[in-house]
Amino acid sequence: MQSLLAFLRGRAGLAVFLAAFAVALPETGEAGELRHIAGTSVSLVPIDGFSPSTGIAGFISEDGGAITVTELPLQAYDQIYKAAGNPGKELVPLFASQGMKLQQIEKLPVSRDAMIPFFTLEQGSYDKWMGLFKGTTTVWVIVQSPKSVDREAAVKAMMATVTLGPPASREEQINALPFSVEPAPPFRLAQAYSGLSLGLTVGDKDVDPEGKQPWIAISYEPQPMPSRAALDAFAEKHLTDPARFINARIESKKAGHIAGLDATVFAGSYEAEIGKPPRPKRFLMYLAISKKGRTIAMSVTADKDGLNDLVPAAEAIAQSISIKPGN
Repeated sequence: MQSLLAFLRGRAGLAVFLAAFAVALPETGEAGELRHIAGTSVSLVPIDGFSPSTGIAGFISEDGGAITVTELPLQAYDQIYKAAGNPGKELVPLFASQGMKLQQIEKLPVSRDAMIPFFTLEQGSYDKWMGLFKGTTTVWVIVQSPKSVDREAAVKAMMATVTLGPPASREEQINALPFSVEPAPPFRLAQAYSGLSLGLTVGDKDVDPEGKQPWIAISYEPQPMPSRAALDAFAEKHLTDPARFINARIESKKAGHIAGLDATVFAGSYEAEIGKPPRPKRFLMYLAISKKGRTIAMSVTADKDGLNDLVPAAEAIAQSISIKPGN
């Protein structure tokens, strides 16, 4: 059975899974009633003080708290559940690679006859909690909160209100995104994730754990970035992270455009991803900061000998991206 790292890293899902910890600015809204989260199968009663967000699938608070939902294919549930039984092998390194410390995994009662795996983590000045649910998809309900605010009891109470319905259609998932995009052949739409990110691929698989297909992942991150220089520095560290890649290197860095914005375009390569069989890849990464200070990012990954032929399509997709009003 493939590892959890291999499963997540074989698709756009890892980036989405980890990006769901970001936060955005709040809108008006009322707590205390069951609310459906657009583009997902999840409804829940949000914690008091949390309001709907246009930037993520979920809710945010004035103090930087966030309630988000990430959905993965149903087959991911057994992988994650098994990994939770021995977290030091895969989950601890997975979270640590993103600066998160896994503190505890417990079984949380959410009804008279049901319990869920419940994860407690910390990242810098934030506490984080994650509830794992199994419906028609694998569902993470994720909460982050400043350490200065004790919300653990409220988080556990909220988990008991989670209701899972039918999966959102691809159209609903795409409509929940804060941006629009036009696919360019040979790329096709694969799936939108968490009202946050979109995957495009070449091939017939929406789940590609062996990493054989070319992929494009587009995300519009809710968390503000202070400057292009800070964004570029973060990207350079991420793209060559030895905890994620073997022999990764950046081969060029040049000016470009994405979503009508000035961008930095990185090009590089790596021999393999950690936790996966060797498969040399080349990549492009487009990065820009919107007028609201949010990062729009697009990564393109393909086998080393296949990327050049895909560059014109990738460039057309980058130029077609349009950030929706209010975002």
